[in-house]
Amino acid sequence: MPIIRLARAWRARATAAAILAGYFGLVWARGGQRAWGRLGVWVLSPSFLDLRSVTTAWVCARRGIAVLPANPCDPLRRPANYPTIWLLPSHLGLGPSSTVALGILTAVLFFLAALAVLPQGAGFGLGCIYGVALCSPAVMLGIDRGNVDLLVFGVVVVGVLALRWRPKIVAPLLMLFAAVLKLFPIAASIVLLRSSDRRARYAFVGVIVGFAVYALATLGTIREIAHVLPQTTIYSYGIKPFGAWARNVFGTYHVHLPNVAWDVLAIGMVILAGLLAQTRVARRLSIEERDRSADFDFFVAGAAVYVATFLLIQSFDYRLVFLLLVVPQLFRWSQRTALGALALVLVLFTLWLGPAWSGVPAVASILHGWHWLTSQRPFFSVDRGVDQPLAADVTAQLLLAAALIILLIAVAPRVRLSRQ
Repeated sequence: MPIIRLARAWRARATAAAILAGYFGLVWARGGQRAWGRLGVWVLSPSFLDLRSVTTAWVCARRGIAVLPANPCDPLRRPANYPTIWLLPSHLGLGPSSTVALGILTAVLFFLAALAVLPQGAGFGLGCIYGVALCSPAVMLGIDRGNVDLLVFGVVVVGVLALRWRPKIVAPLLMLFAAVLKLFPIAASIVLLRSSDRRARYAFVGVIVGFAVYALATLGTIREIAHVLPQTTIYSYGIKPFGAWARNVFGTYHVHLPNVAWDVLAIGMVILAGLLAQTRVARRLSIEERDRSADFDFFVAGAAVYVATFLLIQSFDYRLVFLLLVVPQLFRWSQRTALGALALVLVLFTLWLGPAWSGVPAVASILHGWHWLTSQRPFFSVDRGVDQPLAADVTAQLLLAAALIILLIAVAPRVRLSRQ
């Protein structure tokens, strides 16, 4: 029967949606937005605080007032650190009074895009894991803030799906549009190289050239955004804390290197390991030239965004929503190799671990134990310990970046094999 076939095709999506609905039901039953704090979400008032930075900037834009390096129309005087394309809706007459409606619409569009990542025909297992990922503090931080990265996520999702549409120009245009909106999604455009069609490679070059022209044309604004962009290590991810920890640990052993040197050394070792194990990992994952699934494309796009942002900047945790793209393919690989299973577990750890759990007794004890372990020096030393332990969430982020780099390197031969 058609209904039964539809139910089977949408099992994973229905399961994830049910878990999501149950999560919001629990939040509502526990007191609404305030209950998010008990579920690991960093809650601030008023609601949709990041989106308010945009809607208040529209008011300033209509008045001809600059919103960088500070937005005087924002109650907190935060800079509207977004590309100027986000100021275009100011001509529609919208403002702070529209924030709640736009925040709810953003959340709805995001969840629709997120559920579209799940392949038809997938089972309950993937639906459960994906539902848990959707309900993570990192994702819900973006929902609470109404952050525009959620909309950019939707553009990337549609861009990946458009790889199978005609005309073929739609996907590259969407990838370029996503990059214009927030710059960092340019990393996702690497997925265009997965196609065996030579025109797709030309499209990739076109996207890069188009983005370069845009970046040069708005270089002044980009520099100003980079100057005011918050680079905190709290509720964020990036390699920066690792370098500080490594320098602290090995400093008493007369190994005096700057933080960035430790970062480069760690990533260099991961890349070398990936290159050495490239063929073996590809074989274990059963990577084949004919694999043109959307799961694979989503993985390449999501992994590229995570690795690029992890290495280059400190990003707030809401940007981790792009890790949702890698879940379906990692779930498939987890049934073939330990590396796929490990990467999937690390995705969940990265999404769920964070400072907000420090107040939860059972979880706080585990996190405290990990902090103690990483505060010990690897060899005998008169020094009792280090001042900056490696937090559990930072450890998960680093290990996940390493796993995804190795997997992306294993995928690389597919690009070369497709050249004709």
